[in-house]
Amino acid sequence: MPEIYGTRSRKMEVTYDYYRIFYYAAKYKSFSQAATILMSNQPNVTRAIHNLESQLGCRLFIRSNRGAELTPEGERLYSHVAIAYDHLHAAELELENEKKLEHYLLTLAEEERALEARDVLMSELAANDC
Repeated sequence: MPEIYGTRSRKMEVTYDYYRIFYYAAKYKSFSQAATILMSNQPNVTRAIHNLESQLGCRLFIRSNRGAELTPEGERLYSHVAIAYDHLHAAELELENEKKLEHYLLTLAEEERALEARDVLMSELAANDC
């Protein structure tokens, strides 16, 4: 197994959902606001953050009346999670744009076929009038 900073690395099985919740809680520095954005509730966000902290073995937030501040470990994690989240969002937009382009091209092809059919019909009608 490869060594990282002199210690053996171990594979962690942290769910993507925990990182998603962490991302919004860190971005807005508020568990309540993260819950609103995620269409959840504050106790669920708190539980997910607590589970993530347990799995990672470090504290990620310091909570106060004014919200939630990241610890140095939380800052470090957020810098990586934000990049990953941005990459995932970019990939989703790319796929969405490809679908829109495909739909546009299909619509264009259908319109072209309809115009060709109309032209054939008009030619036949004109030939029958003679």
